Amino acid sequence: MSPKTQMIASTLLFIMASVVAQADTHLAYIEQVGDNHNARMIQEGTGLKASLYQEGDSSRAQFQQLGDHHTILGLDDGPALQSGYANWMLIDQTGERNQAFVSQQGLENAMSLTQHGNDNLTAVGQFGNFNTADIQQYGNSNTANLQQTGNANHTNIIQMGESRLQLSQEGGHHIPEIVQHASDVIVQQWSAY
Repeated sequence: MSPKTQMIASTLLFIMASVVAQADTHLAYIEQVGDNHNARMIQEGTGLKASLYQEGDSSRAQFQQLGDHHTILGLDDGPALQSGYANWMLIDQTGERNQAFVSQQGLENAMSLTQHGNDNLTAVGQFGNFNTADIQQYGNSNTANLQQTGNANHTNIIQMGESRLQLSQEGGHHIPEIVQHASDVIVQQWSAY
């Protein structure tokens, strides 16, 4: 068995041992294919679920779930996905029943998602290069659905309670900044970039 195979087997055994120890309340799964990935998961509470798949090289992910019944998965209900080179993902959930469904594919995409409250839902897909998304949900019952396809899109969203957002961007160099409190917003942007 090669040193790399031994390391993968040891890592999976450690993760499986951690999951078995908390099997009645948590699911934590990490799979990494490629070189120089880094992933960290912190779970404290009950009924927590987080799953991550990273492929390519040099991607980073950190998930923190504090509270009860949070979920972090991919857009297809499989693992949260990072595919490509040097992508970065940070997800922080506190409260109860917050859900994040996320996927990034390309080069040097970055995503920061904060969910502090209860019953918040976010779905983010970034497909291209050099895209960033910073989504902050505070309070209860916020929903954000963001899809960015193209290059160099930079989105900042703050939701302060009972807000719904659907944002779709194709092309490049879009820079929306949205602050919501108990409102509904739909944004669609296209460009030739």
